[in-house]
Amino acid sequence: MAIVFTPADGDGIDYLAKTSPTITSTPITFALWFYDLSDRDNTVAVSVGDSSSTNNYHSLSINRTSVRASSRGGGSAQNSSVSGVTINQWEHVAGIFASSTSRTAFLNGIAGTTNTNSVSPTGIDLLRIGAVSSSAAHPVGFDGYIAEVAIWNIALSVGDIQALAGGASPPLIRPNNLVSYYPLIRDYIDQFGNNVVTPNNAVNWTDHPPVFEGTGNTLRSAWGGI
Repeated sequence: MAIVFTPADGDGIDYLAKTSPTITSTPITFALWFYDLSDRDNTVAVSVGDSSSTNNYHSLSINRTSVRASSRGGGSAQNSSVSGVTINQWEHVAGIFASSTSRTAFLNGIAGTTNTNSVSPTGIDLLRIGAVSSSAAHPVGFDGYIAEVAIWNIALSVGDIQALAGGASPPLIRPNNLVSYYPLIRDYIDQFGNNVVTPNNAVNWTDHPPVFEGTGNTLRSAWGGI
């Protein structure tokens, strides 16, 4: 079961949050599956940032037709984007923040152009799934489903991202560097780290995309909880 984010249900923007996350600087890799239900713009799937600032964060966002890996700091925002998002369909997205001068967005294993401008967010103390990690009030929330959220403290390779987009479970990919893993199957437990998230609103669930696992991995069923 995947978590449902429904900003129009009357209780505000839905997200999961963790203060004092264990990852606060690059390199960072985000990866997850998403199902976009509406033609919204600037909706954030996962981010880490400064809870007391509006402009210090790394985020992986879903836009009307594209996904974007963004770094913002010191008033400067730099993005890598790749187009092709399809509404009402499960898709895989990833963002590699290799350093202060390298960020790359991926959609279904396909990379956008790497952005190499220098941006160094500071004061990172907040992780959010489903919203940007900042002090700003954002009226536009993610509208859809999110599952298989994973965070690494290294820059994964293109081959790693393509394996994840092909259905590999995150614990199969560089497990020694996997900081957090949230399957989001009927719960929001971090199976690999101490980044226990708390829901901002009531949590609802829907069908989960299938993933495959390697021999000996007993974290969950081979079909991702379906």
